[in-house]
Amino acid sequence: MPTSKAKSVRCTASVMKMLDNMVAEMKDSLKTEARGISDGIQTEKPPRRTA
Repeated sequence: MPTSKAKSVRCTASVMKMLDNMVAEMKDSLKTEARGISDGIQTEKPPRRTA
């Protein structure tokens, strides 16, 4: 029984690590997307102001 419990704990720990990595990647991608959108807005605004 103890060995199976340890195995399950290891599995859950690895799954949690995978989930943490996925969340971190999603956050990074969202940050880059937000940067791209903000950059696009910043680049679009000056011509509008001059026009």
